[in-house]
Amino acid sequence: MRSRNTLQAVLEGTLIGAAGLIPGASGGIMAVAFGVYQEALDAIIGLFSNFKKSFSFLWPYGLGVAIGVFGCAFALEWLLKNWNMPFMYMLIGMVLGGIPSIIKEAGKPFSLKYAVCSLLGAVRHQGFVPWDDDFDLYLFDEDYDAAMDILRAELPPDMVIHDKSIDPIYWKSWSCLRDLKTSVHFSLHDDDNYFAYKGLSVDLFRLKKMPEREFRAYIHRENIEFLVRKLDSGTMDRAVYLEKLNAAARAYAAELEKLERGEGSAAEIYGFLIYGFHAPEDWIFPLKKYPFAGREYWGPNNPDAILTQYYHDYMTLPAPEKRKPHYDAVDFL
Repeated sequence: MRSRNTLQAVLEGTLIGAAGLIPGASGGIMAVAFGVYQEALDAIIGLFSNFKKSFSFLWPYGLGVAIGVFGCAFALEWLLKNWNMPFMYMLIGMVLGGIPSIIKEAGKPFSLKYAVCSLLGAVRHQGFVPWDDDFDLYLFDEDYDAAMDILRAELPPDMVIHDKSIDPIYWKSWSCLRDLKTSVHFSLHDDDNYFAYKGLSVDLFRLKKMPEREFRAYIHRENIEFLVRKLDSGTMDRAVYLEKLNAAARAYAAELEKLERGEGSAAEIYGFLIYGFHAPEDWIFPLKKYPFAGREYWGPNNPDAILTQYYHDYMTLPAPEKRKPHYDAVDFL
């Protein structure tokens, strides 16, 4: 076990104990971030075989945890009452910040590359968009499934990977990291209120590499699959489904005909099905770090090109009536 001075151990224990009470956070993830998770487990297991050594490691952390739990209870009540929205931003950031630590601690043999999707907030505000409450993360296709497997295995019990495997109504094509200590009411996308799990979350998007000429067909195929999932979930009227399916099928067939004629560029791009976003490789690589709410996250190489494709004049704030959050209520369970 690595030696730590007593004060440092008590302080780390205090933060671990406090994290156990905070929605969107976890004492286990905090222990992983401090690099003491495995050491603590070894010390607990070793209490009977080597009591003196194990106890000397554990007692300052135990004291810190007790201080953190009781102290946080009073602070949490005040924050929820007086700083609801800023506190929610902090919770989402804590959920997000734990992802790399969990994957690193798992020691799996793959390299996770991730890029911040909330690029507008990072560039324009160096953090969350003030009226927004959303954070998205892109993971590259070759790492996505392995990252989901690690998160499912390593997440604490108060967090889940939310997808169709645990929620039959879930119709999205990507997974999200969902907190189970909260429940939100979705206002921007009110169909999400049908989901079995409705806690604060971080969307985990898949960024796929493909020839540019295949991208439009990919978009339309994914749209068809989305419509099928919506119908199967019971959240889409059949007449609406048939109308939209007919339009999507025609568009998909037209793109397949273009591919058969050899139209379009064979240059590889990175594509994402939402909003038709796509980017050449030099817009993405080399990745660089962006400050975001007091931390740093990897993001794309050419933010101006990407944000211009998304928003056009992205540095101009939208009109006040268009500044809409995703949630209009958050309950702490």
